[in-house]
Amino acid sequence: MADEIGKMTLSELVAQLSVLIDSKELATRKDMDALKKEMEDFKKENISLRKEIEVLENSTRERSKD
Repeated sequence: MADEIGKMTLSELVAQLSVLIDSKELATRKDMDALKKEMEDFKKENISLRKEIEVLENSTRERSKD
């Protein structure tokens, strides 16, 4: 027998909460995990771009010395 909370079963309550969260467009754990992954990717790309900029700056300095 399912656990009852008031006149709802636990599974009915979970389903209703899910509908409520979706209707309020709140971020889910899946959304947060996706954002976390995206931020990690941006950080890696940022590090890579900074290194490229440094190489280009050094190259420009070397050329200007000549």
